[in-house]
Amino acid sequence: MEKQDTLIEKYKEGKKEMMLIFHNKEPKWNETVQAYVLNFNGRVDQASVKNFQLIMSDENYIFMQFGKVAKNDFNMDVQWPLSIFQAFSICLSSIDKKYGCE
Repeated sequence: MEKQDTLIEKYKEGKKEMMLIFHNKEPKWNETVQAYVLNFNGRVDQASVKNFQLIMSDENYIFMQFGKVAKNDFNMDVQWPLSIFQAFSICLSSIDKKYGCE
């Protein structure tokens, strides 16, 4: 039986042709509020370290965003190629460690 490479092995070897690689959108410095901010287009009301947007290479095309709207309430927006289950799992993993530190 032939050994198959894992995704991480393929990534390390540079075989990324069949992978979708997302990363966090970098926030921009806002002189008015003297802080780094992301534009959530009215979908997020509160600043939080848990807020994020996932992009690929085009910074203007957001595949997923997650942000705080109230003390214990968050919004999640997602589109293809991510499924609702994948997006929800990403959100849970992003807040799990942070809640444990509070």
